[in-house]
Amino acid sequence: MWTATAKVRNNGPTAVTGQVVAQSVDGVLEAGAPSKLVTVPAGGSLDVPVTVHGGGKYWMPIMQSVSVKFVDRGSVLATATSGTRIKWYGPQGQSWKTTGANAVADATDFVDFGDGGTGSTGNSAGNVKPGPTELAHNLKWNYRSTTPVGGTNTEGGLTRRFTWARDGSWFSADVAVTSGEPFVLSLRETADTSAPVTLPVVQSRPKQYKILVDDVVVRQVKYLMPNEGVVGDTLSNYQVRVDDPAALDADNDGKVTVKFRYDGGDDATYDPSLTDLWVSEATDPATDDIAPTVSAAPADSTVYGNNGWITEATTLVVKAVDNADPSPSVTVALDDATSAPYAGPVPVDSDGTHVLRYSATDASSNTTGEQTLTVKVDSTKPVPEFGTWPTGVIRDGEVPAEPACEATDATSGVASCVQKGYSKSVGAHTITQTVVDNAGNQASATLSYVVVAVDKTALGLALLESSALDAGDYTTSTWSAMQAVVDDAQEAFDNEGFSQATVDAAVESVNDAVEALEKRGDPAAFNTLIAAAEALSGKLDGFTDASADALRTALAEAKTVDLADQTQAQRGCDGGAAVSPERTDGQACDGRQGRAAARL
Repeated sequence: MWTATAKVRNNGPTAVTGQVVAQSVDGVLEAGAPSKLVTVPAGGSLDVPVTVHGGGKYWMPIMQSVSVKFVDRGSVLATATSGTRIKWYGPQGQSWKTTGANAVADATDFVDFGDGGTGSTGNSAGNVKPGPTELAHNLKWNYRSTTPVGGTNTEGGLTRRFTWARDGSWFSADVAVTSGEPFVLSLRETADTSAPVTLPVVQSRPKQYKILVDDVVVRQVKYLMPNEGVVGDTLSNYQVRVDDPAALDADNDGKVTVKFRYDGGDDATYDPSLTDLWVSEATDPATDDIAPTVSAAPADSTVYGNNGWITEATTLVVKAVDNADPSPSVTVALDDATSAPYAGPVPVDSDGTHVLRYSATDASSNTTGEQTLTVKVDSTKPVPEFGTWPTGVIRDGEVPAEPACEATDATSGVASCVQKGYSKSVGAHTITQTVVDNAGNQASATLSYVVVAVDKTALGLALLESSALDAGDYTTSTWSAMQAVVDDAQEAFDNEGFSQATVDAAVESVNDAVEALEKRGDPAAFNTLIAAAEALSGKLDGFTDASADALRTALAEAKTVDLADQTQAQRGCDGGAAVSPERTDGQACDGRQGRAAARL
């Protein structure tokens, strides 16, 4: 078994999850289980090991690159082939040159190919003639007078026999076997690496031919001859187990005919080039001490969201491969469940983080030990939620700030919350809240409201009434106070953004300011009062001196005011004191007029 390490690079903007899967090469390499499930971050890379196996007691020699693919739920995202090749020269190892009947332990028969030829290639009688052991085993070949179909020479330091790469060319030998019993053919083969120019050819052109026993095909041979890329001897060896009943000496004569036949185009592939053949009884393969390979992953139908979360119920698939046992046993347990034999994909149908425990054991009790796969499932959408917010109709100017997003998600958590449609303007509005959780599940909710214009009718009437008043009819101080209130109210009337409460308060303020206006004093009434005081001043007999003097003083002061400019007199009334004396006619006056009138 070999472990190949694949470097998986992710040049994309988002993380990718998948498995590295080795590719089997028919008759040469068999892929182990896929790698563990891995996640490669955006812009990053991971070294991921994966296994292949081959060789074994009855496998062909190997000179093979390892091809892998990175797979996400059945989709191939990337492929690669190793620059370094696996090299396996056979069960006897590299450069095995031992010859003779005893070179393979417990061999029951032996043929030394090519030991009788002249050492040159071609189809001349001298070249292809059998040697001693070949004669003893009834060597035959299909001789053609015009086309070379066989030959012998020395290659790799050993004599060999070959067929030439011509369609249908062959040679054969009879070997002794036990009738009805399986047996093993052990063979050694050569390749021409005598010069640098031959190396790339040997490393790219495979051996390809058939082995037949009593005309039954027992092996389609196809492999690249292992080579280290150096000039010199290149040898490999392999074994073929023969157990087809039709090939086990059906005629019970104690022997079978082993034929090596090239089928194909001229020089399309390499023909058989064998140095020796040994026959031995078939025995059980050597003890298997290699554990299976096992891995688990979500099924190809799995739906992934964001951040490695799975967004729908899924199943987990476990795969185990062994180099000797075709069906290693697998046990699984999800979360806290008890381990049980794997009977098929394990369902995962609830939200949350789940752990699958699994292991594989082969027929020789080699075990992988417990492995784990962790998956995260969130199949539930988040729950949108608005913060505190008034419902129905809202007056212009009273629209609160945009509501808060109070969405929740029970499993993966809220990743984002976006709201659109908020407005304070008059009209109907709908706020749409879109929530996405960390798994990529999305949900939306809406909140509708209507903003109505503020009613300014009463304020308009109040302002209209105040505009009909004449400033000349009122004292300057109270008029100025009213005008300031009117100016503030006019701003609320002319512009948006003021609440109904503010507008209503402005109406009340304007009405209060109008009610607080004070009328100006009347000069004509003041002069009439002076005239009455003058008439009284001549009739002061019977009054106390103090009261008579007070009247005379007040009359004198009043005459002073009266003699002044009437405009100035009115100003005196307008600029009156804080306390205005009462007139007999009910009018109020301040300033000098007021004080004089009070004294009179």
